[in-house]
Amino acid sequence: MTLFDYSSLAPGAKRVIVVGCGGLGSVLAGELAEAGHRVRVMDRDRAALDTLPPGPVSDGVITPVLGDGTSEADLLRASIRDVDLFIAATGSDSTNALVAQMAQYLFDVQTAVCRIDEPSRKLLYEGLGLVAISATGLASEAIMTATKGE
Repeated sequence: MTLFDYSSLAPGAKRVIVVGCGGLGSVLAGELAEAGHRVRVMDRDRAALDTLPPGPVSDGVITPVLGDGTSEADLLRASIRDVDLFIAATGSDSTNALVAQMAQYLFDVQTAVCRIDEPSRKLLYEGLGLVAISATGLASEAIMTATKGE
C-alpha cells in the first residue's frame, strides 16, 4: 500500500526518493519537482527538510520524510517500493553507496544514482551497478573546459 497520492501524476513523470537534504538534495528536489516529478526527500535532520522549497511542499509535489536512509523501515515508510528513481545525495560516499545498493537490491528500484565526492570510487560504485556521479570530477571537468586556452 502506498502512502502517497499519485493520482495526478503526469504521463512520463517519475516517482523519486532523494536521501539527503543538504544543498544538493534540496536543489535536486526543487528541480525534479519543477520538471513534473513527485519527490520524497528523506533526511535525519528536521531542520534540513525545512530548506525544501515551500511551494512544491505545500502543493504535495515534494514530500519531506524525517528518517534514516540506511533504515529499511524508514525506506518502506517513504514508499520505496513505488519509486522509479532513487538518488543518494548525503555528504558521505559510503552512506550513499549503501543506501543506493539497498534501493537497488533490496527494493528492486531500477535506477539508483549515487553522489560521490571521491572520484577514485566512481568505477568501484559503477561496478556495483550504481550510477555514480562525482561532484568533484564534474567540477574539475567544468573548470578545465572553462580555462582552456588561458
